[in-house]
Amino acid sequence: METTRKRRWWRWVVAAVGVLAIPAAIVFALQNGCTVLNRVKNSHAAHATVEMIIAYMEANDGRWPKGWEDLRQVYDGPHEYFAEVPERIEVDWTADPVVLRDAQPKTKGPPFRVIWYKDGSSVHPVDDDPNQVIFDYWKRSGPAEPRDTP
Repeated sequence: METTRKRRWWRWVVAAVGVLAIPAAIVFALQNGCTVLNRVKNSHAAHATVEMIIAYMEANDGRWPKGWEDLRQVYDGPHEYFAEVPERIEVDWTADPVVLRDAQPKTKGPPFRVIWYKDGSSVHPVDDDPNQVIFDYWKRSGPAEPRDTP
């Protein structure tokens, strides 16, 4: 009789743990899935921003864009995607292209921060840090004397 009670008690414990653990595991998986999806969307938005900024500078004598409307001039993707990018990405529109061009490399990371994620995250799962891409652009192929905006 005692063994039967112990078995029932263990079955009840296992059932209770299962009832609690399965929903917790599902919530954990959904939260992590949303976090990963958000990071990937942020990374793609940052990559698109960098491409638009570089295209704008190349088309405008090395001038830094003043806002999203400047980047709209060089954007060639779907309108819906362009509308999402400013919701995810923040840009320092007051950056001085001469300062960016003349920035000295740091031992770790880019020497300036002109592009960042609005949600504060700093993980770049798909590409390099967007600021590093801008820095590499200036070092590799940027114009010798960028003109400031008139």
